[in-house]
Order: sequence, then structure tokens, then C-alpha cells
Amino acid sequence: MDSFGEETPVNNVNVGSNDMTDSVHRITESFVVVETAQVTPVAVGKRVPEPFYRRFFVVYGRKIRSLYTLVGGFMFAIVVFIIAAVVVTQQKQHERKTFETADEGITTQPSSNASESNTPFLDTMLKLVGPLYGQSADILLQNQSSPQGKALQWLTTNDTNLYDRINEKDDDDELLLQRYMQRYALVVLYYSTNGDSWVDRCSFLSSGKNECYWNSGSINQRIGITSCDEMGRVLELRLDANNLTGTLPFELSVLSALKIIWLDSGLEGVKNHFYGTIPSVYGSFSDLQMLYIGDTGLSGKIPDSLANLKKLTHINLGGNNLIGTIPAGIGNITGLKQVYFHDNQLTGTLPDTFCQRSDLTYFLIQQNNLTGSMECICSALNYTISDQYFLSDCFSEIDCSCCYCS
Repeated sequence: MDSFGEETPVNNVNVGSNDMTDSVHRITESFVVVETAQVTPVAVGKRVPEPFYRRFFVVYGRKIRSLYTLVGGFMFAIVVFIIAAVVVTQQKQHERKTFETADEGITTQPSSNASESNTPFLDTMLKLVGPLYGQSADILLQNQSSPQGKALQWLTTNDTNLYDRINEKDDDDELLLQRYMQRYALVVLYYSTNGDSWVDRCSFLSSGKNECYWNSGSINQRIGITSCDEMGRVLELRLDANNLTGTLPFELSVLSALKIIWLDSGLEGVKNHFYGTIPSVYGSFSDLQMLYIGDTGLSGKIPDSLANLKKLTHINLGGNNLIGTIPAGIGNITGLKQVYFHDNQLTGTLPDTFCQRSDLTYFLIQQNNLTGSMECICSALNYTISDQYFLSDCFSEIDCSCCYCS
């Protein structure tokens, strides 16, 4: 080693014989080649290249594993979605089978086999509805071709779970009887107006469904039973423009809580058509506010009993074949707002009782054979009401300075 601390090359250093011998041996060993092994000479400092497949898996292995994970997760989500969809579909199908008739054409026809009837239930129903018909009850109810006989037969054969459904709650006996009668009246309506031909059957005669849910359509355009109170009593019956054909059943009077009866024909399209007269018992609806049965072909006289509808605000009897006079008592209904008696065959004079109805907004009496004057109504009008519309015949015998003429 020199004075700078660096190692002096070997060929410039005097070393002993033993040291020289050891150095020669070390140098010689480094060049020994073992004959039994083939060694590929590698340059000092150069990296041995890796095989292609190893480099491929090193570079892309993680990406492939990530892709597998993503695809696997996606497939799992699809499987879960399919299973959930199947479960929901099966549940909906089960609900349909439970709450609706599976085949509307079958369940609407009561069984003709009397042995299938629930005899205790049949006896109960006979006792309930019998008083409605007096001495003719047995003949009418046992006639399975009549709407009443069909209704009774359907209730006792196709709807035998009525007991269980009504007894789910601790209802008192009076409410229980009302529910029996209510369901019976609605089934009579169905058969009286050829329900199988309705445009929309509104789930009527769905044996497993509460009658308060016998309806269809959206909330704003629902028809059928559109409202019930907390006790399950029907409040609104809307079947307008639905191809109802037959007679208006007086059994509807059983629905004592009714506020709206809407059975008239629409302005266009499908009509309802009723034969016969307006049942006088319809005057017993103490809470009725709207009675719409116009343009349906009804005949006969306007029942005097309609004057008992003290909460009535709207009445439409127009477009029928009604005869006779307008009952004076209808003019005494203080809350009356809209009256449609047009396009009938009404005669006589307009009752003076209408002179007190200053809040009338619509009063249509054209296309009749009425005489008299409406001037008292004109003088009593509340002119703060902006949408008042009175209509009478042009050049008729009705004097009305505030009327439009047609």
C-alpha cells in the first residue's frame, strides 16, 4: 500500500513464495470448467432474460384477476336480481289468486249444485234479505234466474269465506249484518245490469276481496266502489258510461251511507241504459249528496221521495223519458246547487219552491213541456256566483229573463 492508502498492483509488490502460490491457485480455480456441466457464458453485469410467459403473467396477472373479480361481481348481481324478480312475481301471482277471481267468466256464475251451498249461511242470508221482499221473498230468492236468486246463490257457493273475512275484527252484530246486506246489494246490482257485459268489471264478484276494493283505474279516474268509511260502509258508487244494461235495483237502498251515486252515461262513447223507473226507495239515502242517473233511458215519474234527500247538492235526471211534474219538495232542498231535468217529457209548471234557491249554479229544464215563470229565480239569484248557467227553451212558455235558450 502506498502513502495514499491505495493498494499497489500485485506485479509491483514483492511477496513471499507462499503468498504467490496461494494467489496462483485462486486464479487457476476461477478458470476451471467442469466437463459434466454446460455453462453458458454470461457477460458481467448483464441480466438474464425472463421467459415470455412469466413476463406476461407478471404484467397482466393483476389486471386479469381484477377483471375476473369485476365480471364475477356483475354475474352475482344479475343472479340476485333474477331471483328477486322471480320471488316478487310469484308473490303478485299469489295475491291475484287470493284477492281476485282467477277466471272472471267462471266465478261470476253461481254454482247450480245446491249441495255446494253453505246451508247455515244460506239460512242466515234468507232471514236477512227476506224482509226486503215481503211475501214474495221465497219465490224471488229461490228463482236462480233472477238477479236476487243469482246473488244469493253466488254468496252461498262462491263466496263462502264471507264469515271469516267479516269476523276478523270484533264487529258488533249490527255492523256484521250491514256488511252481509251490503255485499248482497252490490251483487244484485251486478246481475241486474248484466255485469258480464260491463266495459270494466271493476273486480266485482271477487270472492276473496273486500267489496270496498271492487274498483279499478287510477286514483283520479277510479270507477266501481270508490270510497268506504272506516267501518267498511260504501260511500261512493261510480259506474258511469260502463255499459250497464238492465234495471236499477231497489236493493241499493241497503247502502244507507251512500253519498254519491254516479250511474249516468258519458257525454260521448259508451252509455248506460236502464229499463223501468227510478225506485222510490232511493229517497231514503239520508247522506246522499250527488245523484247522477241522466241519459240512461229511465221512464216514469220523478219520485216525490227524492225530496227527502236533504243533503243533496247535485241531481241529474236529464236525457231520460221521465213524465209528470217536478216534485215541489225538491225545490226545498236548501243545499241544492245543480239541477238537470232537461230532455225529458215533463209537464206542468215550475214549482215556486225553486224561487228560494238563490245559490243555484246550474238549472237546465229545456226540451220539456213545462209552463210558468222562472222570474222569481232570476230575482233571487246571488250574482256574486260567477258560473251560474240557466237554460230553457227558446220561445217557450217559460218566462226567464236570466236564462239562455236552446
